[in-house]
Amino acid sequence: MEVFDAKMWPIGHALDVSIDMRESFQKHGVNTVAVVSHLQAAIRGVAHLGQDPGQRLARVINTTARSLLAHGIPAEIHQVLGQCTIPGIEDADRLSHLA
Repeated sequence: MEVFDAKMWPIGHALDVSIDMRESFQKHGVNTVAVVSHLQAAIRGVAHLGQDPGQRLARVINTTARSLLAHGIPAEIHQVLGQCTIPGIEDADRLSHLA
């Protein structure tokens, strides 16, 4: 069984979109992609490449970031303070911890 950490998924998606847009970024002089997340656990999950559940997604995210760097565009992941105001997010967080 593979567990995907839903908190890391948006970081990976942002990098996937950046790969798709790399030619436009290069054309317009974008020299760095910054991905922001308010979830410290997601950032730690991407940085930690152990054998924990969900680390397959972290490896994919890191591979995507390296691919972006190979095109001359480094990616940075930053934490921003604040809580998401999407209705039901607290319930989703609670259920993800149970999984």
